[in-house]
Amino acid sequence: METLTITRVCEDTDNFQIELLAKKGQVSARTRSYTTAHLINELAVRLARFPLNHEDRYIWENGARGIESSAAVSLEFKCDDKLGIIAIEVLMDMDNDYDPRLQKCRINTRTKIGSLNEFGRSLAALNQSGAGHAVTLRRN
Repeated sequence: METLTITRVCEDTDNFQIELLAKKGQVSARTRSYTTAHLINELAVRLARFPLNHEDRYIWENGARGIESSAAVSLEFKCDDKLGIIAIEVLMDMDNDYDPRLQKCRINTRTKIGSLNEFGRSLAALNQSGAGHAVTLRRN
């Protein structure tokens, strides 16, 4: 089973921490990154209407990339075909307790348009919910 889960972990005054977990078969990657309600809303609105056409592509980035930054995540969505399959690339910079440098992980998956649109509509709840609320996109 392939899944992409975004969980609201904790909150500060102006932002909150999310945990992103991507799984594909026996491989999984997890990272935490601070974000804002504005960035989550941007992702939610865009995915709820994705794609605008069969050549549509959308990249959502959260956090700064690079060795000196905190963990970051990038999600890329694009039409895989004209039949309603969406390709998703998850790219994470992950904190590593054993190595002061950040490690990178890339996981690619696919989903149907309807599943992605529902995931987008569900993401908006992260802005109104407290810590522990999770939204998951699944592909069996």
